Amino acid sequence: MARRKRDSASAPPRSLRNRARERLQTTRTDVAKMTPENVQSLVEDLQLHQAELEIQNEELREAQQALVAMRDRYHALYEFAPVGYVTLDMEGRVIEANLAASAMLGPKRNQLMRRRFTDFLAPESQDTFYLAWHRNKDNGQAHATTCELVLHERAGARTVVQVQCEQLIGDHGEGAEMFCALVDVTARKHAEQAVERLNVELERRVEARSATLRQREEELGTILDTAPEGILTVGQEGVVLKANRAAQRLFAESEAGLSGRSVTELLPGVEQWLRRQHGAERDGDAVQAFQRGGRLEVVATAADGSTFPARLSLARVPAHDFFVVIVMDMSESRKLEREVLDAAEEERRRISRELHDSVGQSLAGLAMMVRSREKRLAALGEEVYQALAETRIGLEGAVRDTRAVIHDLAPAGLDEGGLAHALERVAERLREQSDIDCTCECIGSEPPIDVGAKLQLLRIATEAAHNALKHGAASHIALRLESGPTRVSLAVSDDGRGIGAVPEGMGIGIMRHRAQVIGGRLNVARRTPRGTIVVATVPL
Repeated sequence: MARRKRDSASAPPRSLRNRARERLQTTRTDVAKMTPENVQSLVEDLQLHQAELEIQNEELREAQQALVAMRDRYHALYEFAPVGYVTLDMEGRVIEANLAASAMLGPKRNQLMRRRFTDFLAPESQDTFYLAWHRNKDNGQAHATTCELVLHERAGARTVVQVQCEQLIGDHGEGAEMFCALVDVTARKHAEQAVERLNVELERRVEARSATLRQREEELGTILDTAPEGILTVGQEGVVLKANRAAQRLFAESEAGLSGRSVTELLPGVEQWLRRQHGAERDGDAVQAFQRGGRLEVVATAADGSTFPARLSLARVPAHDFFVVIVMDMSESRKLEREVLDAAEEERRRISRELHDSVGQSLAGLAMMVRSREKRLAALGEEVYQALAETRIGLEGAVRDTRAVIHDLAPAGLDEGGLAHALERVAERLREQSDIDCTCECIGSEPPIDVGAKLQLLRIATEAAHNALKHGAASHIALRLESGPTRVSLAVSDDGRGIGAVPEGMGIGIMRHRAQVIGGRLNVARRTPRGTIVVATVPL
């Protein structure tokens, strides 16, 4: 703020007329004593001085005109400024005010003069102005102080102004006047109050939303912890982030122990599925499981090194860029399925024995009886002989069909020579029943697995061979059994139309289920250039 300084009053100078008279009197006295030469010189000096005075007079007129223009410009800036200007005497009375100040304070400008500035302030702002006034007044120097004041209400509206006051120092170093600038900040105050109300409302909403989210999080946490299936949250790098209580029980490890571990250590087989999510893997069991709905059968590994069969439901959460793995312990289910299959096999064997001992024996006896009497009754006529021959042929076909059913119900060979011998019998029967070329190759010793597992592998080989013969129109089928130190592998390959020629049906689903029951895996793939290969693998 520009500082102003009032000049003290001084005595008025002598008038130009008095000085001229004195100068003329002196000149007359001097002229009387002068010679004509001196008078001529004096006249010339006076003429030169007159010319200088005229030049100075012109410069003074120009300076006066510039001062008038500056005064008018200052007056316009002062009067029409958007900021209110008020000059107060040291008693706080108004001695000058511009139009903006008059509009803010209320009364007309002539009615403002000599009134105390505090008359226009609201009661709550009186003390504020008093402290600011005396802080500036007692300072004894030109120093600006700023405060916010509320004016008296007019037409039910409150006006808030920001006031900056500066003391004007006189010639003797004492305060002469107080110059104040007033800025209307009512709109800004209203905006600040509106923002404050919005902030309060926003904080209230955020708090309510946070409380709702906390409640939902607690509910979700309770649901997750009470869920019977293990639930793992896995990050993009395949590292476990969280684990519910069921997962902690399954893997015999606390949540802190599970957090940070690689999911592939706990669930071998998930790695391919994770790579598939990043587009780096396009085949494999995990991908096929994902394509069937995000389910995968694996052998899980607990913290103590023990393993258990598990069914996984895999899902990706794109919004948060992590995976959710639901782990279901299939131990009891597999045990029950194994018991059901064993019971079914036992029932098959019982039916097979009953068919062999009753229906099979009866049909074979009838066929032998017809064959023995066929020649003796030939003398009765050609028609009788032909009828007996047809009866015999029908009975012999029924005997063959019954023996095939008996063999399917209870495959021969497992009790006689093990799985390798049973597979050779399957290849032999295929060659007998059709003109197809079927080979059997067994590598290694007899697999060290129980009879139930061998029986399921035999069922898989039989089903795969029948599928190749019935659906694939194959001309060659190869059975291959390989027993290694860590696993037993059974492969059935053919040169038929291939797995892509017909949709995957119930037969492949049953084979998968049989492999899973004995803790193995089944992979079905298309061969090059044609054909299908079915591989069942059982770990040792």
